[in-house]
Amino acid sequence: MECPFTEKKKTILPFKNEIVDIILDSNGYAYKNQITAVISYDDEEIQSFMALLSGEIENNEWTKGIIKADGTYREDNDWIKNYIFCKNTNVFLPYITVNDAIKFCFLFKGNHISSLEEIEETLKLFKLFRIRNNKIEQLSESETNRLFLARIYILEQKVVFISNVFKSSLTNKRSRNLFCKILRQVSKTKTVFLGLNKFHREIYSIIDSIVILNKGRTVFSGTKKSYIEFLKKYNIELSGKKFRNLEFLSQLSIQKGEKSNIDSTESIFEIQNNNLIDNMAEYTKIQFKNTDSINWKQKSESVYDF
Repeated sequence: MECPFTEKKKTILPFKNEIVDIILDSNGYAYKNQITAVISYDDEEIQSFMALLSGEIENNEWTKGIIKADGTYREDNDWIKNYIFCKNTNVFLPYITVNDAIKFCFLFKGNHISSLEEIEETLKLFKLFRIRNNKIEQLSESETNRLFLARIYILEQKVVFISNVFKSSLTNKRSRNLFCKILRQVSKTKTVFLGLNKFHREIYSIIDSIVILNKGRTVFSGTKKSYIEFLKKYNIELSGKKFRNLEFLSQLSIQKGEKSNIDSTESIFEIQNNNLIDNMAEYTKIQFKNTDSINWKQKSESVYDF
């Protein structure tokens, strides 16, 4: 059964008389230079989750919580240097060539002058060399996606939040295999959060961690190994032509306090539940370790009505 996904556009940020989904009850880890799949039927839910992690949603006033980056309130502009939040792939001028787009990416990296060899190597790495003289407006969606991933690879930010923008690269097995190969290359230098509506086998083969969301709650969060254990708990087999388990999992909710057995000492991303003495005492804390850190405390309501 296909997921009931709609293309309806709506901001993830709350305004008067709008509702914003708040992700809660989350436990899990995502490790440096690995890929975490963030899976939901609803694109807005994926964007809300990533917006909270990245600080795109205002703290205090809108999320009724506290968000800090590197020990300071994340309003500090320095935080933008640490992450990229990708909501669409249309970031290049339509009349420039692929080769020029790669040049511009190296220029935006900072004090870095790219050599011809470096540009050529990047074009080959992302399967763009044969179309290097094509204009951006001539590219297919799949080619645009590869160029977009090349941009992410070149830029210096180390944490990448990618909303569900690569659907055209997941339509058939051949394109999925190429996409996965390139995305794994990106993860050699980046920590990647990848938004998805569907779970393809090719994607499953390259990801390291999984977060499954449903109606503002985290159904599952953990590594692939703990995911298999989770499926066994509910007598679900990871086999067959379709990953039917995702449809089933979207109806489940993990018991409060249940955590996967994952060593957090090496993680750069951590979500933990903290019980506070209050009528609504369940808060969630998100923290990036090492040089990249976010602290976030959020009330346990799934939505807020403004």
